[in-house]
Amino acid sequence: MRVTIISRTYMLRFNRDKWRYVPAEITLHLITPPRVRHTLQTYTVQISERWPHTVVPGYWTQRMSGFCFSPRGLFFALRRARPDLVQVDEEPASLALLQVLALKLIFGYRVIFFTWENLAPARSVLGKLNTLIALRWADGAIAGNTGAMHLLQRMGFKKPIALIPQLGMNEEIFKPSRNVALRRALGLNAFTIGYAGRLVAGKGLLHLLEALTRLSSPWQWLVVGNGPLKLERGDLEDRTAIRNQ
Repeated sequence: MRVTIISRTYMLRFNRDKWRYVPAEITLHLITPPRVRHTLQTYTVQISERWPHTVVPGYWTQRMSGFCFSPRGLFFALRRARPDLVQVDEEPASLALLQVLALKLIFGYRVIFFTWENLAPARSVLGKLNTLIALRWADGAIAGNTGAMHLLQRMGFKKPIALIPQLGMNEEIFKPSRNVALRRALGLNAFTIGYAGRLVAGKGLLHLLEALTRLSSPWQWLVVGNGPLKLERGDLEDRTAIRNQ
């Protein structure tokens, strides 16, 4: 069985580890853009040495639903891959998913998409139309959480839905470790809550901050990341006497 994976996520070698566990009778082919603009930085593709990997120019790579591929590049990439199944790791409103669904009419493959969204977002008219097409034409979906699965069901998606987180965790790399010297250098001498990621309101950082201020015992909050909330970092420090890094 020939499976093509289309995703911005799998541009990076580290994120592709899970595909090593795919059975040998399945042939994988990756399609990714050459680079992606992100809140934290711009990421450049790391070409896979394990699986065929086609790089297709992408547009609006920093956007969630607006991201899409060069139509000509995507057409020829799929024609070369000749997949039986295409997995698109994009939300149902994505233009990239719409492109793959349109080419389904030519190549005859089946299509599944991936979604994290567990709340119905406000959509433009185009976004709503894209979503309706995806829910009608896709052959299945993967939900990263139960909320996303239930949202698809409420929207009337009747096809099979698998509940599978997008990425796992390599326990050989991510494991408990206590670096006393680093804690001392950062001034961490109390119970510490850590956060690593984008500094955006949608991550619930302000809710976490509110909860922390209600603790009666000493605590510190270590924040690692960047994003729009950095404009409020000074205010957060004044209110909580935390050290951000």
